[in-house]
Amino acid sequence: LFLSFGLSWKRGNYERGTFELSYFYILPRGVAPGSLPSTYSMKALHVREVKPQEKIFKPVPGGETHSMVFVPRDVDQSQAAIVGARIGNGYLAYVGDVNGEAESERVISALCGF
Repeated sequence: LFLSFGLSWKRGNYERGTFELSYFYILPRGVAPGSLPSTYSMKALHVREVKPQEKIFKPVPGGETHSMVFVPRDVDQSQAAIVGARIGNGYLAYVGDVNGEAESERVISALCGF
C-alpha cells in the first residue's frame, strides 16, 4: 500500500510502548503542534524504513515494551507508531494504534484539521 504512494515504509513490530512527539516531523499545513499530545502509551503496528522527518510519534529514548505476558524488551528506536508525509499537494498519515486510545483520536482529529 505505501509503495503506491511512492513511500518506502514497511510494516514493523506489533507491541505496546510509550511514544513521544518527534521534533523533526513535518505536519500538514495548518496543524498546530500544540494540538498534539507530547507523550502517550499505545499498542501499535509500527512502521519502519521511515525518514526522520516523517516520524510524528516515535518511541521514547530507552523505552521498553509493555506487556502483561512477555518480558519487557527495548523498543526499536528506528520505528515509529505515527508517521506522515507530504504527497503531491496533500498529506498521508499512518496511525498504528490498534486500540483507539483517546490520544490517538486527538492526533487524528488534529491531522484532519479539526
